[in-house]
Amino acid sequence: MEKWKKRTVELVAGLSLSDKKYPSVTPYQPKKPHICPREALYFSRVSPDRQGISTATLRCMLSELEAETRANIHSLLVLSNGGVICRCAAPGYDGAIPHLAHSMSKTVTGMAIGFLVAEGHLSVDTTIARILPEYPVTDKRLRTATVRHLLSMQSGVKFNEAGVVTDAKWTETFFASSLSAAPGTVFNYNSMNSYILARIVHRVTGEGLVDYLMPRLFEPLHIERPLWQLGPEGVECGGWGLFLTDDSWGKLALMLMQNGMFEGKQILPETYIREMLSTQAKTPVSLGDFNYGFHIWVGRETKEFLFNGMLGQNVWCDPTRGLIAVISAGNNEIFAQSPALSIIRRRLCFPLPAEEHRFLLHRREYANQQAAFFCRRHWIRASAPAGGFLNFLRHRGTSYDTRWDGLLGSYIFRQNNNGILPLFVRVMENCYTGGIDSLTLRRRGERLWMTVVEGGTPLSMEIGLKDFAETVLTFREETYLVRTMGEVVADEDGRPVYKIELCFPELPNVRRIKIFETPNGCYKMRMEELPNQNLGKAFIDSFPAKNALLNEILERRLGDGYLHRLLKDMFSPTLLAIPAEKENALLLLEEEEKKRAARRRSVSFITGIVQRFFVEPEERGQPAKRGLISELFSKITAPIKRAAKDERGKAAAPAKPPILTQETPVPLSPAAEAEVETILALMENADTQEGECNASAREKAEADSISTSDPKAEPSAEELQEAEAIAEALEAIDLESTAEALAAPPEEDEEDML
Repeated sequence: MEKWKKRTVELVAGLSLSDKKYPSVTPYQPKKPHICPREALYFSRVSPDRQGISTATLRCMLSELEAETRANIHSLLVLSNGGVICRCAAPGYDGAIPHLAHSMSKTVTGMAIGFLVAEGHLSVDTTIARILPEYPVTDKRLRTATVRHLLSMQSGVKFNEAGVVTDAKWTETFFASSLSAAPGTVFNYNSMNSYILARIVHRVTGEGLVDYLMPRLFEPLHIERPLWQLGPEGVECGGWGLFLTDDSWGKLALMLMQNGMFEGKQILPETYIREMLSTQAKTPVSLGDFNYGFHIWVGRETKEFLFNGMLGQNVWCDPTRGLIAVISAGNNEIFAQSPALSIIRRRLCFPLPAEEHRFLLHRREYANQQAAFFCRRHWIRASAPAGGFLNFLRHRGTSYDTRWDGLLGSYIFRQNNNGILPLFVRVMENCYTGGIDSLTLRRRGERLWMTVVEGGTPLSMEIGLKDFAETVLTFREETYLVRTMGEVVADEDGRPVYKIELCFPELPNVRRIKIFETPNGCYKMRMEELPNQNLGKAFIDSFPAKNALLNEILERRLGDGYLHRLLKDMFSPTLLAIPAEKENALLLLEEEEKKRAARRRSVSFITGIVQRFFVEPEERGQPAKRGLISELFSKITAPIKRAAKDERGKAAAPAKPPILTQETPVPLSPAAEAEVETILALMENADTQEGECNASAREKAEADSISTSDPKAEPSAEELQEAEAIAEALEAIDLESTAEALAAPPEEDEEDML
């Protein structure tokens, strides 16, 4: 097994089977040093009806999007012939704030290659080994791979996204990787192809993607200098990591739709765009209605094209109708088969007929609907005092909700590797903060403030009670804009449940927290996030069929559905919040630590396998024995296999260990009303544009956490037998099939979504 795969197994084990404060397996490197400022809007409002799309059609589209539980849309921009016919955002979000685009970044990288070709630096048929000759290849077939193969996702390289968070030498590992197929023969979506294209831009021009594209693409399209995250080798990631606004994506799409023209100037050569938007690789039907061009999805049977990023980021273009839809979201989606995108395509391609007699009425309703977009779906509602004249007088002029008084105070937690930043982001950014140490809630005048200490670093934020309160938080050296809102509700027994939502307007991810009291006077804090564990549901569902022996061992020892429970615990952990002033607080904390230690012992055989078979000796602080996994297998597993075989011939099979069972019409605010009037005015006038702690101690703790591991008990003979089976099964796991398994749209758990 290649080293990056072993480290992937180690990282998953560290996150799910231990409480290591810093489970990272690679050195930390900051990727987001500053927040992305809000940008001015570019496109002007036009009347939908005058564009041939009735407001009734758009109202039905918005209603259907809100009713689709699998769609968690953050912002939506729809353009018709370059004019805005729909612009809206969910509570807490703003399409004018640059949003992480994930794989939509690939299309911009593809444009950069177009500029290299136009300037004569290379052709799409230049071999990548010629441009980066210093990297040796393991599979000689890779020497024939060309820029075209990278652009069309046909390099055949196995080193993929899973290795991004577990390897720091991306280029070297890419060239050293084995191949699943000869270059140019099979479509195999792989973001590392995009990274190598970014390396090619840097090698050929001496500039990174942003510096190279500023005078050629971004400045001519009036796009502010964007944030594009860097990889560990100091070059933009290429396939992900770009932050842009809805209007910026709309301008890029409009430029492609106009064959490279923008504001009367030729930006990108028309010849390259024609090749870029033609089918270069046929994709599996399971991936949706699009084939693949040059780093862009193209319609199988239509002229549509699509920028697509995971978690629901999409820019859909229909040149025949002059339509562009820009969607930022936080959905449980990997590829282009998006329920939200399907609704938009169906409604805009087959619009309802115009109803002239209800023209003005539809306009008013449509403006209201855009201003209140997704309010009905909002997880938290603004708090309001009880009704009645006396209560009105008592609460007049105040915004604080006294029901929060029952939770005010400080709380401590057992050791953990959880955080306010969603797990998905922490893994992608390799940004582990040392776990949640404590939480404090304080009232300051009419405001509610929360301070969370992670790895010794305090993070303070206001919790809005009427609307989102905005702050900027720095997790290690990653800086994010955060909007926070809280609400107190009652459960079925009338007990208070405290809800806190942290929205990250620059990210597809949301953190949700529920806090409720336990009988012993402590509180349970349940942390959820969107997108959630349903991202991996399809892969876990397919696991028993592909790895029957390993699945049988896991369920025999740990109970049915263990992997599903493990995945849910990773994304939605529950922590015991112990009041710091409680007399027996330290005793309760000790008991909680003992429970976790018992849980770790129950799965120690799994972590033992990871330690024994999938971590290189030098990574365990031991001298290397030639440093090869094959050497470990030959020296460790061969005697076990021989002894196990002899023992099975002499004695009956041991009894099975006991099975462990599983535990049991929205009213508008004044601001929204004002927005409605603005929308109506702009729709009437098509020419009007919208204007408008200790660092060293933490590093030492992280280094200690990475270089050491929890002590493991010596495995018994029975566990060694299971070790043999697990090792063989894990070696057979095809990590490359993960993306294909995740491609199927998951069935959402309504409770998780709502």
